[in-house]
Amino acid sequence: MRAVVQRVLSASVEVLNMRLFPNDKTGKAWDQSVMQRKFDVLLVSQFTLYGILKGNKPDFHVAMPPAKAKPFYAALVEKFQRLYSADTVKDGVFGAMMKVLF
Repeated sequence: MRAVVQRVLSASVEVLNMRLFPNDKTGKAWDQSVMQRKFDVLLVSQFTLYGILKGNKPDFHVAMPPAKAKPFYAALVEKFQRLYSADTVKDGVFGAMMKVLF
């Protein structure tokens, strides 16, 4: 599952409380959040989500520059860890080419 958040510092609570999962007891779909299910969270920086097509090539000029994006991403990770749990919120390596397996 992917959740793309644009206003990161104000939306972290909404992402953690978003009801995306079924309730095993009642069978009701879309009833429980990540926090209710006590799931782990993996935050991964991904500038390519902000790319646009320029002809036949991707263009990332509208993406935030790395010097600004790295502290912004670090603040997002810190806020998620503070609001949920530092042990259950993990982050990827900023700017690295990562392969996420689960």
